[in-house]
Amino acid sequence: MAYRLKRSDKSIEKTLHRIVSEQIEAAIVELVSPRTDRVEMVHSARKHCKQLRALIRLIRPGFADFDEADDRLRALAAPLALTRDADVMIETCDTILREWPETDRSSAAAVRRRLLHNRKMLGAIVDLDERLATFVRDIAVLREDAAHWRIDGDGFDMIAQGAARNYRKARKAMKRAATSGDAEDFHDWRKSVKYHWYHTRLLAPIWPTEMAVHVDAAHDLGEVLGHHHDLAVLDHAIAAHPEDFGGITVVAPFRAALAQRSGSTADRALNEGGLLLSESPSALVKRWRGYWEVWRAEGDAADQARAA
Repeated sequence: MAYRLKRSDKSIEKTLHRIVSEQIEAAIVELVSPRTDRVEMVHSARKHCKQLRALIRLIRPGFADFDEADDRLRALAAPLALTRDADVMIETCDTILREWPETDRSSAAAVRRRLLHNRKMLGAIVDLDERLATFVRDIAVLREDAAHWRIDGDGFDMIAQGAARNYRKARKAMKRAATSGDAEDFHDWRKSVKYHWYHTRLLAPIWPTEMAVHVDAAHDLGEVLGHHHDLAVLDHAIAAHPEDFGGITVVAPFRAALAQRSGSTADRALNEGGLLLSESPSALVKRWRGYWEVWRAEGDAADQARAA
């Protein structure tokens, strides 16, 4: 399974059909495997949906069914978000305790006890196996429908528009987050950065060694912003119902640790983002176009040599 362009696809439409088929097949195999942990199943299902949503954003200018396809992919993953969020909050709490040993232990313990209780209660009311089975059934239907998706256009011009659109969105979102410091603005920035990361992975073959640096940088920034979002989600849950976690006084030290970690994470994200997103969209697309033209020329030359 290759989440990337291939010269052998010959057209962007064939690339779309191949990757959609491969991603959906991988999701189904992973979700029906008895060896896969249920938490990992949820993560895998959501990951494949995100990869497909990134793919259709790259070819959006020529994809008339974009809105419907994006809505379906979002709806597929949505029922799995609740359990994933509950698991991530526990993981985030553990990360704080592990990496920040000076964190008030009694305050953190009170928070963790409640998170474990909430996760247990959620497991009692949410039939995760049923939701995963529904996901498998519905994504199999999507695979059949996706075989009929058509793309109007081909070549780098169409890809360039989709890549530039999302990259431009990431730059604007970074500026908003830097100005406001608001968690939601950082979360919006994270989403566009994740899509940009997937786009760099898709385009990596046009110059593997050069693109690898960009892929790694985009991935790292996405991880930093993901941690920032996890901290915000956990703090929001505590702030919304502090009495469930032992009361305002009990949770105050732990929330202070969250705020400190969130601030340092935001600073790191802005520093990394300033580097990753330093080029203008037009400059980025111009550079990638050059890589693309050489890549395609190499492929054409290889085809001619084989035919000779």
